[in-house]
Amino acid sequence: MNMEEGVKVGNNNTGVLNLDHRRSQLDLARMIIMHGYPLGMVEDIGFKIFVRNLQPLFDLVTSSGVEDDCIEIYNKERQKVYEELDKLPGKVSLSADRWSTNGGTEYLCLIAHYINDSCELKKKILNFLVIDPDQAEETLSELIMTSLRKWDIDRKLFSLTIDNRATYEKTVCRIRDQLCQHRFLMCEGQLFDVRCAASTVKLLVQDVLETSREITNKVQETIRYVKGSQATQEKFNEIVQLVGINCQKSLSVDNPFQWNSTCMMLEAALEYKEAFPQLQEHDPGFSMCPSDIDWDRLRAITSIFKFFHEVSNVFAGRKHITSNSYFNEICDIHLQLIGWCQKSDDFISSLALKLKIVLWWFLHVFHFHL
Repeated sequence: MNMEEGVKVGNNNTGVLNLDHRRSQLDLARMIIMHGYPLGMVEDIGFKIFVRNLQPLFDLVTSSGVEDDCIEIYNKERQKVYEELDKLPGKVSLSADRWSTNGGTEYLCLIAHYINDSCELKKKILNFLVIDPDQAEETLSELIMTSLRKWDIDRKLFSLTIDNRATYEKTVCRIRDQLCQHRFLMCEGQLFDVRCAASTVKLLVQDVLETSREITNKVQETIRYVKGSQATQEKFNEIVQLVGINCQKSLSVDNPFQWNSTCMMLEAALEYKEAFPQLQEHDPGFSMCPSDIDWDRLRAITSIFKFFHEVSNVFAGRKHITSNSYFNEICDIHLQLIGWCQKSDDFISSLALKLKIVLWWFLHVFHFHL
């Protein structure tokens, strides 16, 4: 929704400024929605003083009042989207993205993709559905179908792009079967199930993380030990200077929820790899230093992470991504895997072979031939 719609700037030279209380209240609600501010900010003392000095005539609102305004704005915008989809002569494609919070709550975000009357590719978020990771396929499919019926687009649906999780296979089949029963799908649903390329890259990265966990854990424990006490940190800094390492990167443990942070952690550790054996010689308590073979494998793993990170940036950098726009990246992944399979290190070659199986599955679904 365009939060800047209807925003007018008053003319300071008019002499008299008429205050529209209702408009100002809705503008406040729009601001909170746009920036994700907490609803309780309207009851903060500092905010009240600011508003009172800025416009004494403005009636201050409560958090429950601004919540009602946010809901009113949402309902109006929702109705606009509903009417646009209702008048749409063509088909609608649906994508279902899985979202997770740090607190463990999981959502399924349903997004409609369609071409409007001006031949512009549009997308609108329809729902955030709270889901249980252990939820049965039948329950999840019915949850999605209920949302489609509320938006009245089940009869207009062309395809569904969903997370490449094996647990969603039956969910997609159930939705497809229900739609086929009413003859809503083209080609008897053969074009309905579309796999997500970005999710496939995530699956590849997850396999790399899982396979290399033992080695990356050594790096994590090494960094924790170095950063565990000021004395150890100071000793390590002395060794870094003696060895002649000139690096501005700081050592830090990765975030398990962000795999690109694992890449950054390994990159920094590789810069200091000559200092860790020296620390082990001077500190009997430090015993988890990676071996030379580990460092070679970590370097290879880091290059794999960097490659997938670049591919992910290509996907994320495009507002509307279709199969023709990411086909080159899929080809690059295929060629890289061939090269990694030919590595002399069995660890890297076996990892690459495992990744090729995942990629083959993705290509098989899309009927791509490389």
